[in-house]
Amino acid sequence: MNLTKLTCPHCHSEMISRMKSYETKNNGSRQLYKCEQCNKVFSETKNTFLEGIIKPISFIIQVLSARNEGTGVNAVCRIFKIAKNTLLNWEKNLRVCRIRFSCIHYHSPF
Repeated sequence: MNLTKLTCPHCHSEMISRMKSYETKNNGSRQLYKCEQCNKVFSETKNTFLEGIIKPISFIIQVLSARNEGTGVNAVCRIFKIAKNTLLNWEKNLRVCRIRFSCIHYHSPF
């Protein structure tokens, strides 16, 4: 499901085509695209809050749900064995896109 029009992250052209799918270690399959204008290849998560995330999305939802329930930053990091900066980055990235993606039922504790 595309919530926004997919464009090339390099030249912003809308002339893109599907190239192939690939399997990630933790997050299922992803789609690769090729820009017809600049000939660059990019993933569907390029320039999104999912770019570079290694942990499974289900794990991130568990962590953020604990924060949403009122568990403190240090406690969540200790319980889920994650770095404080990782948690704060996830919260920051999701806070930015929360308005655009109303299908994500996450409310920042801040």
